Amino acid sequence: MSKDRPRYKVLLDEGVPVSFGVYLRQARHNVEHIKLEAKTLMGKKDNVVLVYAVREKRILIATDADFSHRGSDLIQQVNNLGGAVVRISASARPESLSLQKIWHRQAKNLPRYPKGVFVMGYDSCKKLA
Repeated sequence: MSKDRPRYKVLLDEGVPVSFGVYLRQARHNVEHIKLEAKTLMGKKDNVVLVYAVREKRILIATDADFSHRGSDLIQQVNNLGGAVVRISASARPESLSLQKIWHRQAKNLPRYPKGVFVMGYDSCKKLA
C-alpha cells in the first residue's frame, strides 16, 4: 500500500478470518478483531457491534450479507449513527479468491473517511447507502 493511501481504523466482525486482520496490520491499518481484541462482542447482535464500531470511530468490516440488504434496519442504523460498514463479498468467486485480493484491488475506491454501507467484490466497490 502506497504512502498516499489512507490508513483505516477497522473492526473485523467475527466471521472475518484472523488472517485478514494480519494482512491489514501489515498494511499499517489499526485493526481490532472481535475474536482477539474485542472479545466482549463475541456472539452479540449486529446492531451492538455497529454501535461499538461507531463509538470507537472504526469501520466495521464484515462478510455476512446482513449488511447488504438495502431495506434493512442495519443500513438505516449505519446512516443514523454516521458510521461505516464494508461488506466484503467473495461469494461469486472461486474459493481461491481471498479477502486480501479483494481488498487490495478495491480499497482504493473507498473514500478517505467513509460513511455508509459499501459492498466490496472483486470487480466493484459500491456504496449502498
